[in-house]
Amino acid sequence: MNYKIECNSIFFLLILFLPELSYSQNWQFKKEENGIRVYTRAIQNTNNKLKELKITHTFKGHLNAVATVLADVSAYPNWVYKCSSSKTLKANNDWDIYFYSETELPWPLQNRDVVLHSIMYLDDQNGALISESRSISGMEKIQKGIIRVPKLHSTWTFEPIENGFIQMTYLLNSEPGGNIPDWLVNLAIDEGPIQTIKAFLSLLDAAKYHYVNQSQITIPIGRQ
Repeated sequence: MNYKIECNSIFFLLILFLPELSYSQNWQFKKEENGIRVYTRAIQNTNNKLKELKITHTFKGHLNAVATVLADVSAYPNWVYKCSSSKTLKANNDWDIYFYSETELPWPLQNRDVVLHSIMYLDDQNGALISESRSISGMEKIQKGIIRVPKLHSTWTFEPIENGFIQMTYLLNSEPGGNIPDWLVNLAIDEGPIQTIKAFLSLLDAAKYHYVNQSQITIPIGRQ
């Protein structure tokens, strides 16, 4: 089996969307490409050897475009690595949604899916755009041949800095479920995050997102 392909495919189990922080250890730098920096650290208070993920990057852009890309659930397969399908299950509003996503894995591994509750808001202190997602049970029937991800908690933070630049930080804590070895999942951290962020950044310049009318954006201020 081509283990590089297999490891990269598993990545989406870790990149869907946000984490429970364990402050007992420092982040360990793993890789950098085009200014996209990847860090990991051991998960505190757990018996497995899975690692938390952090990605940082600074780019020039607009929060409106960022928010619109993140809110467009049906388009996730266009940029989230190995996402084969995604759909909104329930929307309380544009910024408080429940959605389903499936990750394609190579044979003999089984696909994974997850149901997430995602909220988006602006930090009332520094104006950063924050998107948080956490896995939940129910809302979508478990399908034969697909393993439901038991835990996923992730956070995107986009903080405006000087001269129109944005500082991005992505955090993720996830358990893929099933019998995938921890070491194999951790190997996927090396390449998948880079490809996902590259695709995400390229979408920000697409006309569909880049020319969003500011009057259409009404992101709540503060976590509701």
